[in-house]
Order: sequence, then structure tokens, then C-alpha cells
Amino acid sequence: MHSQTRSLSQKIAFKGEILLGAGGSFLLKLSNATMLIGATILLTRIMGVKEYGIYAYVISWVSLLSVPATMGMDTLLVREVAEYKARGRLPHIRGIMNWSNKVVVCSSLALAGVWFVLCRVFFEDAHNSLAGPFLAGPFIVLLLALNALKRGAIQGLGRVVMAQIPLMVVMPGGFLFLVALYCSLYQLNASSAIILYGLAAALAFLTAWKILYHHYPAELRERLALYCRGRWIRTALPLMFTGVVTNMNHRLSIVLVGAMLDPEAAGILDVSIKGATVISFVLAAVNMPLAPAVARLYAMGRTQELQAIIRRSTRMAFLVSVPMGIGLILWGPWV
Repeated sequence: MHSQTRSLSQKIAFKGEILLGAGGSFLLKLSNATMLIGATILLTRIMGVKEYGIYAYVISWVSLLSVPATMGMDTLLVREVAEYKARGRLPHIRGIMNWSNKVVVCSSLALAGVWFVLCRVFFEDAHNSLAGPFLAGPFIVLLLALNALKRGAIQGLGRVVMAQIPLMVVMPGGFLFLVALYCSLYQLNASSAIILYGLAAALAFLTAWKILYHHYPAELRERLALYCRGRWIRTALPLMFTGVVTNMNHRLSIVLVGAMLDPEAAGILDVSIKGATVISFVLAAVNMPLAPAVARLYAMGRTQELQAIIRRSTRMAFLVSVPMGIGLILWGPWV
């Protein structure tokens, strides 16, 4: 009787965790979308289509390269930290956090070297308007990759909503504030907008570091780190390729349009895509709390509960997404 009661309470706790995390994630993504669309409108109004196109083209390159820079470590952290926490293997949590930071810094520096060489080759004479904005790119790639790592670690520790605050709220909100402050003093262009974007990414990283430090288990600070580098690499590489393919769906079209046509066309496409991505918020909101819960249930061998949670989460995402899709079809031209 006691075991049945305990099992029932655990099931209710998991369901509540998924619902609470999904609801919080959806609200964060909604606020993030509002700020992103607001920033897009503000930048196009202030800079014009051409300068905004340069900005959108460079940021698309930055976002595209930030995924291979993470080497799949952000997703790996979600899975491994949640599993190690469920099994009480605390030294491995410290080990994977330390090791993933080193891997991401090294991969980002390697990408930065390639980036500077390409800038030197392609933008020295013919594309001077792109040379300046592109030079700031590698620093932002590093910041975005480190932000993704912190988010994965915090999410793996079970703080799903808190994990999203730096990139979903602090970064776009900080960017809007910096743009408004800069425009009150100077004339905004693509180069200055990209620098402000980098400053907002740095602010988000500091916030993520503070959140992780606050929720970092106290007992981990006294443990020696244990490493399983071979296993982590074998697991992370497929995750990296999956992340690259997923990110290409969002950013590659803008990069190709900017390369084949011009940055102005890329800017117009970027505005259109941002308006159409609203429907994906529900799926992303459900996935955020689902990932660590799946890792914990799988580690504990509770496959029936795992299947039930995935089934309910899929149904919830579908039922909420369908009305949003119908709304976009009916009122899309007006919007």
C-alpha cells in the first residue's frame, strides 16, 4: 500500500512538473517572440531595409555556427546531468560541466580562426559594407555557445523555466534597452546593432552563470570531478549533427538568400520567417520540461510512465498547435 501511494505521488509530481514547465516555457517563448518582433520592427524603422538586411545576414551566420560550436554539449548536459542526478553520481555532474566548457571554448576558437580567414578572403575589397559587421561574429558565437551550455546544465538540474530566462528574456530585453539607449545618443547602423547584440548576449551569459551558481548543488563543490570523455563524445556528436540540421531549417535560407541575392533580400525573408515561427512555440515549450523528465525516467527504468508522458505531451502540443495554425492560415494575409 505504501509503495502504491508513493508511486502515485511520483506520477502526479512528474505530470505537474511537465505541465508547470510547459506553461512557464510557453509564457517565456511568447514574451520572447513579442520582444523579437518588437526589435525587428524597431530596427527596420531606424536602420532601413538595407542595414537591417546586413544585420540579419550576419546574425543568421552567427546563429548557424553557434550550434557546431557547442558540439552537442548543450543537449548532452540536459540528458547526462538529469541522469547522473537521478542516480546520485554527483562527481560525474561536475566532470561533464567542467569538460563541456573546455570543449566549447576550443571549438569556438577554431571556428573564429576560420571565420577571420574567410572575412579576409571574401570581404577585403568587394564587400566592405559586410567586413565590419562580420568581424564581431566570432565573439558572439562563443557567447551564444556558452549560454547554451549554461541553459543545458540548469535544465538538467530540473530548473526548466529558470534555464530559459537568460536567452528568452534577458537577452532580447537587454538588446531592446541597449538599442533604445544607443539611438538616443547616436545613429544606429548594422555594425553597432551587432555589437549591441553581442553585449546583450554577454549580459545573458552573466545571468545564466548566476542562476547556475545559485542552483548548483552544494555537495558538488566538495567532490572531485569524474570524467567519461569517450562516452560523452560518442553521445554528443550525433546530437550536434541533429542540432545543426534543425538550426539549418531556421537559418540556412536566410544565409543562402543573402549570399545569392543581397543582404536586403535576406532581411525581408528574416522578417517573414519570424512572423511564421509562432506556431513552433508550443512544441518547444513542451520539449523543454519533457527532456530532463525523459532522461530521469529512462535512467530509473520506468518505461510505462515514460511512454505515458510522451503520449500526453504530444497530444497537448498537437491540440494547441492546430488552432494556432488555422489562425495563421485565416488571418495570415491581414497580419
